[in-house]
Amino acid sequence: MLSVVAALLICTTPLAVLVRVAATRAGATGTGPGGGGARGGGVEGVITDRLTAQSEALIKGDEAAYLGVAEPTATKLRDELRLRYGSLRALKVASFTQSVDSLHALDDARSRWEADVNVSLCFVAPGCSPQRIQVTTRWSTAGDRALMTALDDSGRASNGPRPWEMSALSARSGQRTLIAASRSFAGRLPKLQAVAEQAAAVADRFVIGKRPDRYVIFFGTSREVESWYGGDVPKWSIGYALPSGPQTLDVAVRLDDIDNDFVDDVLRHELTHVATLSGGATGTSGYFWLVEGIAEYAMEEGRPVTKYPDLEAVHRYLRDKGWDGKLDRVEPTANTPESQVAAFYGIGYLASRRLGDRYGREKLLEFFRLVIHEDKPADAASRAAFGAPWSTVSADCVDYVKRVAA
Repeated sequence: MLSVVAALLICTTPLAVLVRVAATRAGATGTGPGGGGARGGGVEGVITDRLTAQSEALIKGDEAAYLGVAEPTATKLRDELRLRYGSLRALKVASFTQSVDSLHALDDARSRWEADVNVSLCFVAPGCSPQRIQVTTRWSTAGDRALMTALDDSGRASNGPRPWEMSALSARSGQRTLIAASRSFAGRLPKLQAVAEQAAAVADRFVIGKRPDRYVIFFGTSREVESWYGGDVPKWSIGYALPSGPQTLDVAVRLDDIDNDFVDDVLRHELTHVATLSGGATGTSGYFWLVEGIAEYAMEEGRPVTKYPDLEAVHRYLRDKGWDGKLDRVEPTANTPESQVAAFYGIGYLASRRLGDRYGREKLLEFFRLVIHEDKPADAASRAAFGAPWSTVSADCVDYVKRVAA
């Protein structure tokens, strides 16, 4: 049985999109400035200076100076920093800034402090749309001396921890992609990069708004991928795209759960999520069929609809479960059986393909932009993009789904 699986999860902020895909195609997803004085002075100023020096050392490639922010006896912290340094350097970190967001004393002597730190970073090119996280740090201070004693991973509010906080990574940068893999798959990076660049060329044809600077893709084991970005990954999801900054999304793929000959399909799907959702998606509730369908449409890249691997799953679902034809109800949960998830993806694909084939890709993208980025009602978006009311357009899509999957 073909396993084509994924989910769309909405968080309050930021929008979190867990996306596709498949196990196999064989036979068958008290704050304020510390120490008194103006902000930037006192303890906060001392800590800020240390963080700035650490950031500069990272960009320069000075590991000793980067680790020098840590208390010499804090062995665990130094090991964590060493891992981050190696992974960030492998990812060709091009800018890395740290600023204190909040600060409070942990003891009456005001010699131990906890600081929440905002981090903004770019890979490869310093002028990119930055990724952003917040981390909690702890410090020991005396006069104008400050040493870091502990560093937490970025939390769920930052869609963290990020892969470079958790895993020793190797990476390669191409014209349109930056790919990284944990140790288990480092030897596969050259071939993976070639596939990723081809997938990026497809995804670029589906960009809505600003084209992503580069598509950032992380490959890991199932256990690693489940520990990245908060860990809220449905068991049936082989890969996902998730916001990494105000204008950016990262992609993560469980490489141990996927056939080699399916990696290109997975990446076309996932990178299309990045192309269509970056920089402005306001909400996707009720539009699972469209968000996933357009990614499937790109993944299929013009192949005959009869070759779509989940067509049989749609047929079985329509035969066994029936469907009321309401596209906004086509949305799985984390506990939805894989066969039904595959059918939901298939319905989304067939409906999106019908729109693309009948009206053209540009009008399909305009409809997507209006409902997903501008939160327009479906009828208003349909009239603007397709020149017809949504009741008429959607009825035609439903008829197409039922006819093709009969």
